[in-house]
Amino acid sequence: LRTQPNRFVMRFIEIEGLDKLLVFLNKMDYEYRQSVIHTGIIGCIKALMNNSHGRAHVLAHPNSINIIAQSLQCENAKAKTAAIEILGAVCLVPGGHRKIMIAMSHFQKFAGERTRFQTIINDLDRCCSNTANMDVNFPTAVLSFINAVLSYGPGEDSLEFRVHLRYEFLMLGIEPVLEKLGNQQTQLVERHLDFFRETRKEDEEVLARRFSQTKIDVRSVTSMVKALQLQLGHNSAYANFLSFLQHALLIPDDNRSGRWRLLDKLVQQVVLQESDSDDLPYDPDVQPLAINVEDLVDHLAKEDELIGLRQKFSSASTQLEDLKGDLVKKERECEVRTQEKDDIKAALNKVMQKLEKENANVRDAKQRERELSVQVEEMRGQLARELGERQKVMDMLEKASAGLSDDGKEAAKKLLEEMKSAPVTAVPPAPPGAPAPPPPPVPPPPPGMGGPPPPPPPPGAPAPPGAPPPPGMPGMASRRPAKSLPKPSVPLKSFNWSKLPDNKIDKTIWKDLDETKLIKDIDLREFDDLFSSFNKDKDPEAHTRSLSIVKPKEVSVIESRRAQNLTILLSRMKLNYEEVKLLLLQMDEDEELPRDMLEQLLKFVPQSDEVDLLNSHSDELEKFARADRFLYEVNRLPHYEQRLQTLFFKRKFNERVDDVQPKVIAMSLAATQVLKSSKLKKLLELVLAFGNYMNKGPRGNAYGFRLASLTKLVDTKASGSRFTLLNFLVQTVESKFPELMAFEEEVSAIKEACRVNMPELEKDIGILRKGLAEVKKEVNYQASRPSRDYGDRYVEVMGDFMSVAESAFHSVESQLNNSKEQYSKAVVSYAEEERVPSDEFFGFFNTFIVSFHDAYAENLATRKKREEEEKKRRQQEEQRQRDQESKKKRKERNAAKAAGEFDDLVSALKSGDLYGTERKAKGGANKPRGQLTPAGTRRQGQSPVRIGSNRERRNQAI
Repeated sequence: LRTQPNRFVMRFIEIEGLDKLLVFLNKMDYEYRQSVIHTGIIGCIKALMNNSHGRAHVLAHPNSINIIAQSLQCENAKAKTAAIEILGAVCLVPGGHRKIMIAMSHFQKFAGERTRFQTIINDLDRCCSNTANMDVNFPTAVLSFINAVLSYGPGEDSLEFRVHLRYEFLMLGIEPVLEKLGNQQTQLVERHLDFFRETRKEDEEVLARRFSQTKIDVRSVTSMVKALQLQLGHNSAYANFLSFLQHALLIPDDNRSGRWRLLDKLVQQVVLQESDSDDLPYDPDVQPLAINVEDLVDHLAKEDELIGLRQKFSSASTQLEDLKGDLVKKERECEVRTQEKDDIKAALNKVMQKLEKENANVRDAKQRERELSVQVEEMRGQLARELGERQKVMDMLEKASAGLSDDGKEAAKKLLEEMKSAPVTAVPPAPPGAPAPPPPPVPPPPPGMGGPPPPPPPPGAPAPPGAPPPPGMPGMASRRPAKSLPKPSVPLKSFNWSKLPDNKIDKTIWKDLDETKLIKDIDLREFDDLFSSFNKDKDPEAHTRSLSIVKPKEVSVIESRRAQNLTILLSRMKLNYEEVKLLLLQMDEDEELPRDMLEQLLKFVPQSDEVDLLNSHSDELEKFARADRFLYEVNRLPHYEQRLQTLFFKRKFNERVDDVQPKVIAMSLAATQVLKSSKLKKLLELVLAFGNYMNKGPRGNAYGFRLASLTKLVDTKASGSRFTLLNFLVQTVESKFPELMAFEEEVSAIKEACRVNMPELEKDIGILRKGLAEVKKEVNYQASRPSRDYGDRYVEVMGDFMSVAESAFHSVESQLNNSKEQYSKAVVSYAEEERVPSDEFFGFFNTFIVSFHDAYAENLATRKKREEEEKKRRQQEEQRQRDQESKKKRKERNAAKAAGEFDDLVSALKSGDLYGTERKAKGGANKPRGQLTPAGTRRQGQSPVRIGSNRERRNQAI
């Protein structure tokens, strides 16, 4: 086959000589495998492949490469070496790499390997260990085969495939084997080792650049996880990566290795299936999973879109429900408002009815008043008549006394003197509703006298001794009868109520109530036991003993909660009422009373009703509770409330001034700065230029703008971008007017001034002014008192305070007036409304300053991101140019090696010449990216063998 003409080869193929060789090679027993016959058959197949027709038939045979690969399982070193050389050279033939990958998967099952390439790596390791009998051809053939599998076929253009297949060799422990080979000092071996290491180094560098790193240690789990975390940290895929790791922790122990192998194959297939390539890398080791990654990714993308739509629908549904809830709430509020309106109308009707009723009562009262006036006139006439009758009686007594004895005359004379001396007063007009007073009865005649009954005494005369006052008499207080109630069996506790006077019972509900009817239904014995003024004891002797040591009962007339809070406050003060009273007299010059305690004491100033109750129980002063005694004592201080208020004002005056003064200064300084800042005006000039340029036309031609327009710079965005007009302003200032970047230094007070509200500031000043006026008023009052309590230093202390405080206040007030003047100038200068609040006016500037800095930070971030993207783009462009240059050189080399034979291809692969002269010149620094496709030389009578690139094999036939 090697020496005969081409027709002999054709005849051999026609009579199925190739099939016989492959059948014999497939069915050889152990002896034949170790014999020279095995080596001869491999040589025959190699000779056939030197012929174009023979090579085509060998490659077209469905099992030829698989059967050749079976020759790796033998101890015949020459046959094994020849088989490996054939397999390595087939990798360079169009379509051959795919056949080699299938053959190695077939051999894995044939030889019972745990993983592919296991037998080759093990044989290479044994060969390195037996250095004495080592044949250099075998390790050279194995290394050339490994480099060909990694660097040709899909590995020519796919970094993913090269790394994927290299990991498989690394997992088989090829690194220590290569270290052993490196110690053999063989030139061919060293050349293949250099190629393997350099291609690995370059691939790892390219992989690291994908993750923006200089190096990724693929042998370190931590390094790889960190690289993935950095790449996915700000990506939506980070959640899926985290979920993958979390679920990886949950893989059950049962057959864990098998499950991890499945995950490994799944990830490998995801990596090897490039959606943007028509020529996908083929690896039968992962193909049985039969997963179309592109379809799955599209499906998941649609699922994500569906989930997003569902989330939007859910959000819209939630908003709809919220709107419905708001609608129902508003309807309820409307119903409540309507009900309130109806209630107000009903109440108004009731008021109108009551008003009409009152008007009717007023009319009735006026009518009754007129009637009573008539009755009074009648009574006055009756009084005149009664006086006439009285005079007649006196005349009759004088006439009748003439016939009496001396004693009778004396008695009649006394009676006449009494009647003459009795005062006669006019009848006062009766109040409305009061009945007319009846005439008083006349005194009885002296004993023994007959005659007509005496007339009644004139109205207004004092009643006779012992006579009850006539009911309803004006000026007489009606007293109600004492109620008949049972007497308690023991002294009871008192019930501190406010009793109504008897004259206020009429026309109230109390007029018709009678509790005496209910007293019989009450268990008075239990009542006495419960509310006894002392605690009863079951042991009478113990009770007797307790009476001797019982404390006097405290009297408290203050509301219980208020009294309790005051007691707690006094306990915290750790001062008794005498000490507090003395401190207040001396106006607490040493500030022994904390300011917060003074503020709390103001809440417990005695009210008028409390003062009345305390004074009404002043006879029980020693029994007063602590809170009651305190209020009683401090209330005896003249103007206690005013004294306490002015003391609190004095203690808080400096704090209020210190709070107001910085605000006044900040506002004054800010107003001055915005008036004088040249950089701020220059910025506003730039904004005016932008606005007139953008609004060219009716809305343009402006000579100024409202300060509120500064906030609109952020809202004006570029077309199809988040870049705003403010970003452009900052960019322009930074590039054209860099001196304006520090404009904030000229308006530094704005940050504080924008928090100052003028009405609130004036209110604070008003509080100080009012407080000083109150102090001055109280000082004058205390100074005008004729006498003062011992130790009272109010006038001296507060007088000194007034002299200092008024000076400080006038200073702050003057500064405020100056600030208002400066602020008014600033407002007018910027053409704003005169009534614009100061915090709003300065707020425009402050918002602009903050937004300016934010825009500057955004520009820096955008610029940095753009620089990184430009750097990455340049690196990709440089890499693309290097790849193109490398492919161009490979094509030139391939053209120079036209029509080479299969033996020449094997020799070139074995010697390493296929790796390129440029690698030899640079010490193996550059790895060819295109497929190195040498061709054999054409022998006479043979057609040329053209081995094309990976891209050309779609259009070539074998």
